[in-house]
Amino acid sequence: MNKEKQLIYLKTNPVEHEYICMGISVYDIWKAIKTINTDIVLIKSDDLGDKCINNFEIIYEDNIDDFLSKYRYGDLCFMDCNNREKMYELNDNEIAEMLFIGHMNRPLNSPFVEKIGNKIVYIGHDNNYFCKLYCINNNDFYSVINIKFQSYIHDKYKINIHLGYSFMEECINGLLIDLDDIYISNRNVVMPYYVIGFFNNMDEIINRSNFLKQDKPQKVISWNCY
Repeated sequence: MNKEKQLIYLKTNPVEHEYICMGISVYDIWKAIKTINTDIVLIKSDDLGDKCINNFEIIYEDNIDDFLSKYRYGDLCFMDCNNREKMYELNDNEIAEMLFIGHMNRPLNSPFVEKIGNKIVYIGHDNNYFCKLYCINNNDFYSVINIKFQSYIHDKYKINIHLGYSFMEECINGLLIDLDDIYISNRNVVMPYYVIGFFNNMDEIINRSNFLKQDKPQKVISWNCY
């Protein structure tokens, strides 16, 4: 994993159900929040699905993991769908609002289409380079973050951790985490993080990460190793 892939950026807006991140793959996100009996509707993608309904490509539940695990580059926008037959009942306004999300990377009104019962909208570029996620249940994104860090810390230090809601709440302020900065001190695994505010350009974070870590407030979260 190269240097830029070790950087994680998290900026949450729970009021708008909007989450911006870097360093978290679409597969990380899906495995944390997927539910049974759910297909995905491709809003923006170069791939063909298992079925086309109202000119939207549909990926069936059984094929979603394989589809997302292969995604590396380019734009991808999709929403989940718990009743594909309802896709046939979409009216022109609903279709237009779905297409607007893929074109403008934001919802015109709500990102959630009641008719198909979607719980998330994923908007991504080059997989873990940039992601904007809309979650109808804010706890879903907290699950994504927890599982991402739990997996990394456990693989490297063989301990189980939980981030806690105080860290989650700080994500509102825009946090930068460099996984290379994690260290052990006094029998604790320590993870520094930096409050850097809102960024929409991930290149700016990648190119200025050393400056941001020197210039912005640093905080730490730690877990006992024993």
